Amino acid sequence: MMSSADAAPDRPRKVRSMARRALANRLFLLTCLCVTSLSVVVLAVLLITILMKGWHFLDWGFITNSPSRNPEESGIWAALWGSLSILVVCAASALPLGVGTAVFMEEFKPRRRWQLWVYNVIQLNVRNLAGVPSIVYGIIGLTVFTNMFGLFGTESRYDDFSRVRLADGSSHVGLIWDESETEMTFTDMYGVHYFPLGGDSPQRVVDIDDAFVSTWTATLSDGREVTGRLSSVDPEWDENDEIVGATVDLRTEDGEDLVFDAALVQNVKRRDRFQIGDEDWYFVIRFPFGPSVLTGGLTLMLVILPIVVISAQEAIRAVPSSLREGALAIGCSKWQMVQKMVLPNAIPGIMTGAILAMSRAIGEAAPILVIGGAAFVTFTPNNLMSNFAAMPLQIYNWTGRPQEEFQMVAATGIIVLLALLLLFNSTAVFIRQKFSTLH
Repeated sequence: MMSSADAAPDRPRKVRSMARRALANRLFLLTCLCVTSLSVVVLAVLLITILMKGWHFLDWGFITNSPSRNPEESGIWAALWGSLSILVVCAASALPLGVGTAVFMEEFKPRRRWQLWVYNVIQLNVRNLAGVPSIVYGIIGLTVFTNMFGLFGTESRYDDFSRVRLADGSSHVGLIWDESETEMTFTDMYGVHYFPLGGDSPQRVVDIDDAFVSTWTATLSDGREVTGRLSSVDPEWDENDEIVGATVDLRTEDGEDLVFDAALVQNVKRRDRFQIGDEDWYFVIRFPFGPSVLTGGLTLMLVILPIVVISAQEAIRAVPSSLREGALAIGCSKWQMVQKMVLPNAIPGIMTGAILAMSRAIGEAAPILVIGGAAFVTFTPNNLMSNFAAMPLQIYNWTGRPQEEFQMVAATGIIVLLALLLLFNSTAVFIRQKFSTLH
């Protein structure tokens, strides 16, 4: 048994040990405070610098104007609309696929040994894919969506022509040479045509849209068959300035120009770009997709899909197991249990993760740059196949200009992008709080 005399020398050591631990604790807290303060100060300096640099151009005109070579007239409307367009496609594809995958992996786990092995491999890969650099997804999008493995040929192989539909139901693909208030001069492989723009003639024009053609094959009256890309159809005039014929310029794959009289053409075949829907329909689809809104949205879907799956899995796991057991106890099927109990209670976490993933997608520049997104576009997309500009690419374009004014315009674009990201994050917090109070 230890006496009081033996215990007395240990007290100073214990006091010194407690003092050292208290000092170490204070030093650790001070270090954490300094590191946190340094991070906040750096962020604050960065934001203040951007605000001071971009405040000059920040007005409603900057939001509603399109990009211009004049910095005073430049705006972000086309890029803003392009970013929102690809974001809608991204959300419409990533959310159902991601949430469905999470539900299957959490609520319908396989029981067989080999199926469980496949499940574990998929689960591991989903988590690994969340850390893959976004430019890798851009390369995948370029191969799969933009070029579609070359199955339909690359987009650069297709030339843009006009398709004219007439009242008699026929259609002509070629080039509009001239157009007046009453008549259109139209050229194709067969020569020159004059189509009325009004009246009751069965030859009158009722519709005009775009046609994409890679190669033309013409059978001539002398038995020859020529194939190539149509360079031009040039009318021929007489001494009275009246068109009496036309010559066709066809470029072969070897780079040779074949020029022949359109009157020799007996039959024409085209290799058109495969298209579903009319040109004036928003959901028109052409193959390959090319650098379009649809390609941008699907590429960003690849970027955020692992994030959506992981966040949805975590939200589903957070649902108490007692709710599942109670639903099954009253006779619900597995799907009824998921539909009525699991998903409604997991919605706050799912929506929060999805919105945060969307906020990451809207700020991505590398994958959009790889798939061929335009850095200078003055128009808004009018269908899924339209070219587009995204806000990060537009800001990148402005920062590359040598004029100091465009550096200020780029700072203004950053302010708008940060405001949009803040709106997304605030929406995520609001949805979580709203559903938390309901449940």
